[in-house]
Amino acid sequence: MSLSPPPDLSTLLEAALAAHRAGNLARARRLYERILTHDAGHCDALNFLGILAHQSGDSPRAAKLIRSAIEHNPDIASFHNNLANVLELDNQLELAAVAIRSALNREESRGAHARTDYPERDDEHWLKHTLAYCTPHGPRIEYKAVAVDHWLPVTRTY
Repeated sequence: MSLSPPPDLSTLLEAALAAHRAGNLARARRLYERILTHDAGHCDALNFLGILAHQSGDSPRAAKLIRSAIEHNPDIASFHNNLANVLELDNQLELAAVAIRSALNREESRGAHARTDYPERDDEHWLKHTLAYCTPHGPRIEYKAVAVDHWLPVTRTY
């Protein structure tokens, strides 16, 4: 019984990158994974498979793969940059969800916060700071009283 020789990983990587660039993500994924079956620490395949996972909406997997690439070769700056991009987008999405929840809760219009369904300012109920937190279970909203010291709140007129 003869075993076939191991594939040339650089040729596989070139084919995977060509598929990736052409938008054939399924083929690119298969090729990156094939490389990793022969060399689990192939940092380029790990990095590009991480990028592909991110493009496919799987940021947790993307971060895990890119972190693994960094563990195998921490001197490649683009790996660190790719990880930062994945984490930054995730953070922006979390912050957007918190901002949306905060805005939906505030049933008034004030300053740059304007709602057509609540066009008036409501100091009686909403003269307070919104404190918003990202949690594993979604946004958590709390409120803190506004300290009115020197300047009384007034409606802006332009």
